[in-house]
Amino acid sequence: MHPLLKNLIQSLSISILCLLGTCALSVGQDSKSDSPGSEKIYDTEKKTEGLLSPADSLRSIHFPPGFVKTLFAAEPEIRQPIAATTDPRGRVWICENYTYSDRELNFDLSLRDRIVILEDTDGDGQMDSRKVFWDQGTRLTSIEIGFGGVFVLCAPNLLFIPDRNRDDIPDGPPEILLDGWNDNAVRHNIANGLMWGPDGWLYGRHGILATSWVGIPGSSPSQRRSINCGIWRYHPGHQHFEVVAHGTTNPWGMDYDKNGNLFMINTVIGHLWHVVPGARFDRMYGSHFNPYTYETIGQTADHYHWNKSGGEAWSDTKKIGVTPQTDRFGGGHAHCGLMIYVDQSWPEKYHNTVFTCNLLGHRINNDRLEKKGNGFTGKHNPDFAKSTDSWFRGIELIRSHDDGFYILDWQDTGECHENDGVHRNSGRVFKVKFLAENVSHPAPNLYALSTDKLFSLITKSRWHFEKAAIVLRERTHASREEREKVGTLLRAASDRSPAIRFMKWIFSADHGADKLFGENELPKKLNLITSAVLSETVNPGDAELAHLHLLRTWFNEATLKNTIPAADFFPELARQSRSPAVRLEIATCLPKLPPKTRLATAKQLLRFAEDSHDQTQPLLIWYGIEPLVIKFPSESANLAIASRFPKVTKLIARRLTERIENPLIAQNVISIIRKSPAKLATLTGIANALRGRRQVKMPNGWKNLVAELPDGDYRPLLDEIGVVFGDGKSLQKILEVATDSNGDPQMRGQALLTLAENQFDNLLNLLNQQFNDKQVRRYVIQAYAYCDAPEISAKLVNQFSNLKPASQLATINTLTKRKSWAMDLLLAVNKSQIEKFHISAWHARQIDNLGDEELSKKLEATWGTVRKSTEEKNLEIQLVRKQMSNIKADNIDFEKGKVLFQKTCSNCHVLFGVGGTIGPDLTGGNRHDLGYLLENIVDPGSSVAQNFRTSILNLVDGRTLTGVVLSQTENTLQLQTSEKIVSIARGDIEAIQPTLNSLMPGGLLNSLDAGQRRNLIGYLLFN
Repeated sequence: MHPLLKNLIQSLSISILCLLGTCALSVGQDSKSDSPGSEKIYDTEKKTEGLLSPADSLRSIHFPPGFVKTLFAAEPEIRQPIAATTDPRGRVWICENYTYSDRELNFDLSLRDRIVILEDTDGDGQMDSRKVFWDQGTRLTSIEIGFGGVFVLCAPNLLFIPDRNRDDIPDGPPEILLDGWNDNAVRHNIANGLMWGPDGWLYGRHGILATSWVGIPGSSPSQRRSINCGIWRYHPGHQHFEVVAHGTTNPWGMDYDKNGNLFMINTVIGHLWHVVPGARFDRMYGSHFNPYTYETIGQTADHYHWNKSGGEAWSDTKKIGVTPQTDRFGGGHAHCGLMIYVDQSWPEKYHNTVFTCNLLGHRINNDRLEKKGNGFTGKHNPDFAKSTDSWFRGIELIRSHDDGFYILDWQDTGECHENDGVHRNSGRVFKVKFLAENVSHPAPNLYALSTDKLFSLITKSRWHFEKAAIVLRERTHASREEREKVGTLLRAASDRSPAIRFMKWIFSADHGADKLFGENELPKKLNLITSAVLSETVNPGDAELAHLHLLRTWFNEATLKNTIPAADFFPELARQSRSPAVRLEIATCLPKLPPKTRLATAKQLLRFAEDSHDQTQPLLIWYGIEPLVIKFPSESANLAIASRFPKVTKLIARRLTERIENPLIAQNVISIIRKSPAKLATLTGIANALRGRRQVKMPNGWKNLVAELPDGDYRPLLDEIGVVFGDGKSLQKILEVATDSNGDPQMRGQALLTLAENQFDNLLNLLNQQFNDKQVRRYVIQAYAYCDAPEISAKLVNQFSNLKPASQLATINTLTKRKSWAMDLLLAVNKSQIEKFHISAWHARQIDNLGDEELSKKLEATWGTVRKSTEEKNLEIQLVRKQMSNIKADNIDFEKGKVLFQKTCSNCHVLFGVGGTIGPDLTGGNRHDLGYLLENIVDPGSSVAQNFRTSILNLVDGRTLTGVVLSQTENTLQLQTSEKIVSIARGDIEAIQPTLNSLMPGGLLNSLDAGQRRNLIGYLLFN
């Protein structure tokens, strides 16, 4: 049943439901209740130092001249404000979230969240009326008004609470519109951010810590859509849900600019992102659902809000505070709330600029949007506002009816209730306006206006457009007469107003484009505009916006009706397009086009070489055509050859090579190499696809092709590929590089590893011959891991004391990959041939992962316990803390500490620019806090995100590898080990065993005596 019809039926049953007591609500004018239900609101945050009064907190925020601030509301009237919206009467609806708790508890379901309505009746910027609308929420994160009720997110559900008579009392219990949102592991990355988009859809966001499978209640798994992090949207009228864009970390703010371009705010890996349908953005960790994504789109901003270039890690701000450098850059990595100012009364420098709350920097950042390529770049402006209140945690920015905005202040000392407890009994809402004169502006009641008057207000401001749209949509859904009236008004209105364009967009989504434009009129309108541009009879800027509006309308139509209305005009439209922004918009439509039309449209888009270096356009085209590459290999190869985008050519070649065993596909790959001008890109894609594989059948014509090609930068790639194809000449060239004593040591070493990975017939003899060459010895030792020969372990153990540190580490890595070799290693430690500290905690866990009971017992007796209980870990922390009780910089041997760091930590962590990048950079971390150091060293896996847990891989050649699975295709698996990223052929994997462990193991200090522990910890503490 259509949800609006269901609302109508339910509204007839209000009195019955209330008589039966089904509306368990606490509502009333000026409610002062202490808690959402009967439970007492309690704090676990015991610290109150720095907690200011609401008035002092207001005084602590400093805005530019001309902006006036007021305290709109504060505790006890409002607490824990996590989200808000305004209704067409200008009232503020606020979500109070009490169930969100500390990390150990996650969500306290003994409490209840609630929705509170605040009203400023006299327009003085201060709340003077308060109601509780609903107090039965759990995990309540966001709210939006419309369609005769209230939409709220309470994971695992998207709910609709009907209130058709607008008496601020729910008409009945909430309806579940969508379910399947993760409501536990996702934690503070939970589904959030309800917001009406300019297209009439209800948008939302989702973070990275867990995956949700979302659908209409009762949907089968195949009918649901998965989202891990990114942007989604839902159309209440059509009950359609889709994921708009995948990626980032934890988006917690979203808005659209004056032309309807959507932007979101994010944390850690970059703050500002231009959201286009079909995008796959960078992720903080883990891989995209589609294994053939290959490459991802970076942030839109050209800067970070912390001193990243100066060596600070993103996490430093929450540990050591805002340094002077990070203060200058913007205050830190954590952002919440996004507002783009699109009206005219503020100073011009703020027009169409981005505002976002910076949690740890206690401020509001400001970025300006500039056109760049097919999209935008975000440029850093001076911070808009700063607070000296250390508890200030701005979480959302909400427009007001009078061209001002509200700031929701969560009021807490921490970032995510992680370790410092929860302070539930505080929260503030500030009101900010820019005033030429101090005049109060009571909010209008848009519900009371006629349709004609309401329509005339659409262009007054963004707030008036958004709220008028709510009322007009309700009327057009309820009445055919109103629908026809609004349609007539829209057809007569000028397209030059953004608000009118948005309303047409929304009307088309709700009722069909034919109701506004006529049957199949969209293509005609697009062709007319295109012809006008080519004949230079219209302003290019106006034409661009008209194109964008109609393309977005078409995209809505195709999505909601699951049909492709008149799509054949797209290739010609792409060919004639003079606007980079329009070409980007066409690229977003690719997934909706029929296959042949999609490929033809992509071919035209790929002609525009000026777009080839854009951050988004090449990858957006790739995401659109990737599902067709294997289905249409010849057409895809022709696309790659004609393409003026080297990146797209590379990715097509890579995807085809995944199926190169197919003779037809193999010949298409050969054709791309021969005919494409982007040969280096093509060969790079092929090499990437074959990495980790071996003994792949050589395509017909490969040898002739290699003979045809002149020597150049791509010759090493031809040899690398040739080895996988079993080309004797390529193998011979690799062998010549490996054995050239005068050659570059790194190139020789990589050649030896290539031969090892491809199981060179005489590998063991070759490695034995090269072992005495100190320049490549560590590579030889790594390559020994591929040789199942019992004498290798004895040789490495006996030579260990003569090896350099890098070769010693390679030796331990190699010996821990096979059971018998690991036993020989432990026996050598017992005999003092190898010192115990050479076996790191990671190596110990790798030995334990070999799955041999006798070996694990020997490990515990020789090295120590690998798997410890929480109690044992706490005792270890206490013991080491006691050992470090009088630790000082002047009683540390820093040279010995440095050596220990290099042996135990530097493979994964950078310190002062040196080390691996698998784990966080420790240079600016909170390593000067002994407690922090010990907690992270002893128990690093206490909280491991699902996508960052290790797996144990047993290989058919007898090796066992431990690492994080980064991505998988039909042929290979990418594994991040503690040493490097390795590609492994699926045929070489015997079994995969997932674990709950972090890549960094516990027990790091087990192999160190008290003196070594002191030197290592002292080196980290004081260096």
